[in-house]
Amino acid sequence: MMTKLLTTLLMMITTLSASAGQRAVRDKRLPYDGPRIKVACVGNSVTYGYGLDRPATEAYPALLQKMLRDSFHVRNFGHNGATLMHGSGTTYRLTDECRRALDFKPDIVVIDLGLNDADPIGWTPDDTAFDRDYHELIRAFRSANPQCRIWLCLMTPITDRYPDYTPRLRHRYAMIQAKITDVARREGLPLIDLHQPLRHRTGMFLADGIHPDSQGAYLIANTIHNALSGHYGGLRMPPIYTHNMVLQRDRPLTISGTATPGDTVTLRIAGQTSTAPVAPTGHWSATLNPLTADTGLTLEVSTPQTTLRYTNVAVGDVWLCSGQSNMAFPTDSTVPAERDALLAFAAARPALRFFLMEPTRIPFPEVWDERMLHDLNDLEYFHPALWMSCDKSTAARFSAIATAFARRLQDTIHVPIGLILNAVDGSPLEAWIDRETLEEKGPDMLGNPRTNPLIHPWVRQRAALNLQGTPSPMQRHPYDPTYLFDSGLLPLGHFPVRGVLWYQGESNAHDTATYARFFPLLVEGWRRYFSTPTLPFFFVQLSATEKPNWGPFRDMQRRLPDRIPSCYMAVSSDRGDSIDIHFPRKMDIGERLAGLALRHSYGHTDLITDGPLIARAVLRDGAVTLHFHSSAGLRTSDGHPVRTLELAGDDGQFHPAEAEIIGETIRIHTSLVPRPRRVRYAWASFNRANLTNGAGLPASTFAIEIEAEEGAQ
Repeated sequence: MMTKLLTTLLMMITTLSASAGQRAVRDKRLPYDGPRIKVACVGNSVTYGYGLDRPATEAYPALLQKMLRDSFHVRNFGHNGATLMHGSGTTYRLTDECRRALDFKPDIVVIDLGLNDADPIGWTPDDTAFDRDYHELIRAFRSANPQCRIWLCLMTPITDRYPDYTPRLRHRYAMIQAKITDVARREGLPLIDLHQPLRHRTGMFLADGIHPDSQGAYLIANTIHNALSGHYGGLRMPPIYTHNMVLQRDRPLTISGTATPGDTVTLRIAGQTSTAPVAPTGHWSATLNPLTADTGLTLEVSTPQTTLRYTNVAVGDVWLCSGQSNMAFPTDSTVPAERDALLAFAAARPALRFFLMEPTRIPFPEVWDERMLHDLNDLEYFHPALWMSCDKSTAARFSAIATAFARRLQDTIHVPIGLILNAVDGSPLEAWIDRETLEEKGPDMLGNPRTNPLIHPWVRQRAALNLQGTPSPMQRHPYDPTYLFDSGLLPLGHFPVRGVLWYQGESNAHDTATYARFFPLLVEGWRRYFSTPTLPFFFVQLSATEKPNWGPFRDMQRRLPDRIPSCYMAVSSDRGDSIDIHFPRKMDIGERLAGLALRHSYGHTDLITDGPLIARAVLRDGAVTLHFHSSAGLRTSDGHPVRTLELAGDDGQFHPAEAEIIGETIRIHTSLVPRPRRVRYAWASFNRANLTNGAGLPASTFAIEIEAEEGAQ
């Protein structure tokens, strides 16, 4: 009898859902006069609609009623402040709403409880009270209607705006989520995940950081509707899967998507076939054996009802190119000689594909309209993108650095290259770090992004100007912590990549210590997202320009590869501009990144890929000798003496020093510093530093302590 009822319910829901697209053309509907399926929405203030202007019409049960239409009778039995457990506040089981819900004798029960139990009174993490009381509530509904179907909900998120957003709260929250999952397993009940749909959409919450706004309530209703009906829109793939795509070679290839629960998904490519069942949540994941480099393939993804075919697929190496405006800087804006060289390369139609994720709006100094603000909260910041073959037209719009990188790479490895570009002008580091990492290891970066002193003042001011048109403190901005990870990384659907090219830092240069702390967290989070613990990171050191603190910042960046495995730096200070951070000569930077990749990712260990790297400074007989790595052919770029070397003594005051290149070392001194203690190079934000090695690669900014040679007086 129960199975028959469930089948009937699902058929009715699915039928009604399928006709939803016709609503817009219906001016009138005939009233439904058959037996209505009763749906009880059981929960706390999230179910009730606390904080909404009109809970009766804006809370999720009211929206669910509209989605299910007239053959269903949905009622809101939410109680503000309700807990699941007895003895810990307002126990839902003892409320009038619970009594009315039981008297309703629902056919379907949706239970969303637990948030108010995250900081309970009188229980410990090992207590079994939560499980016991949840089982009791379930039995009560089964007694009221033995034929009812019950769905349990994983809780909606608690955001960082919540006043008591502490590690203790987050620990208890996670523990309760696990308990809800266990109760569902023990009772054989389906779960509805209300956490993930809202996890990264923190702009869909009220100012208290725990109650969804009307937009969030709609998302909850839609998630529940999909779960009840099993209707997830049929077979769907992440948006990065399009014609002309490049798939990563030489490693197991996991592909995921959504489809109708109970279906089987089949993948076919290059003579391989892989299948996967679709889970009750609508998700599936299938893995192909490693593919070798190739072109002209077709990837087929199918269910019994639908087949998706992606043509002109290549297999090669995929690189994610990210950061801010210097990475986004297009080929068409470079100096004429470089533009012509890169476009000539593109005109030959190499085995190179572009996936260009363009922001819908760059954060220029302007006030954004309501539509833009709505899209931001829904994480719709990038225009929909398609994989494009390389030609003069597509290359002109794409990153000059990334294109130069691919040109040199292809000259050596001769395999298809895919470049994904999601760089955003002015974006700060913290916008690219995932929420889980910040919550665990950098919670001080979360909170109010308009007042947080860790965030660059310019970033805060620009965001405040763009958002001037909204009074909501929860309104999100592309520069907010986690936002660009949420909107620019998550849509990639864990698409496998060979490595990352990163050029960013201008919007964090005010605080070297904070960047040194948080950049490793970004790398850690991205490696976890791509399930590659050693995912290579190749980043560009800041150039030289007249901005405060860029010398110390470059020196901090110099030290990062020593702290982060499989992380490598390309120097760009010799290409800087005194008044413009967007220097127009980009080819050398892309080629330097390619050299690093060829050496460290492709095994071409014979390549010289670094300029002179300071190793130590040694004092002997009143003079300081500098020793370097990668110093073969040590020289200056212009044939003049080495510039911008400085010495400081006990007083910490630096003075220009005279320098002499002796083989692969430099001997420096100045009469103004008789007892040198520290040496630095290229320290001014903008400078004319000229030290290179025989390969013509520039030395990095540095500052180090001077050590006395053993036996020296």
